[in-house]
Amino acid sequence: GFSGLIAVQQCSHYQHCASGILTGAPLACGPGTTFDENIQNCNFSYSVWCNGEPPAGVPLCPTGYSGWMGVDECTGYRYCTSGVVSTPHYDCPSGYLFDDSVSACNHAQLVTCQISGTHAPTAGPAPTDPPTRLPTKAPVSTSSPTRLPTKAPSPAAPDSCPSGFSGLIAVQQCSHYQHCASGILTGAPLACGPGTTFDENIQNCNFSYSVWCN
Repeated sequence: GFSGLIAVQQCSHYQHCASGILTGAPLACGPGTTFDENIQNCNFSYSVWCNGEPPAGVPLCPTGYSGWMGVDECTGYRYCTSGVVSTPHYDCPSGYLFDDSVSACNHAQLVTCQISGTHAPTAGPAPTDPPTRLPTKAPVSTSSPTRLPTKAPSPAAPDSCPSGFSGLIAVQQCSHYQHCASGILTGAPLACGPGTTFDENIQNCNFSYSVWCN
């Protein structure tokens, strides 16, 4: 009976379920992103566990830990949010290693490197770049364009589906999106992230300054 979005094709795409039935064609996440069922949107691939498996080649954070941790024998570092890697890899400068005790790169001779994931590093300030959520990439479909939902004329009434249309539409002043199945709204509205608005042209959330709402 589930209604919402699920990951398909090794989480590189997503598809809508309406009362337990798959509807519409799979839609692709953008380059470097993977569909994250927890946030119901595409996310940086290094932050997404697909089908219960951690992202390949990405170090694991200590369970539940939020803060910086050293990786790759402390030559670099990443940020963890609630036990999930939430930044790309950052390198320390030449001659420096990441020092968990100060949550920063330090002179290599002053650092005793600990193996990533076997300790609880000292929490540091949360990073401001990049964000943990990437709902702004336009989905790039690898399938024939005819599989994507056809852009239908604007609905006659607010937050309603055009007749016979299947796909995603903007609702609640484009701050949310919702699925149409054969012209009927299904499931609950899903919110776009901060600073983004639903863009019906790309069938995904986009930077608000790029979206003409309604």
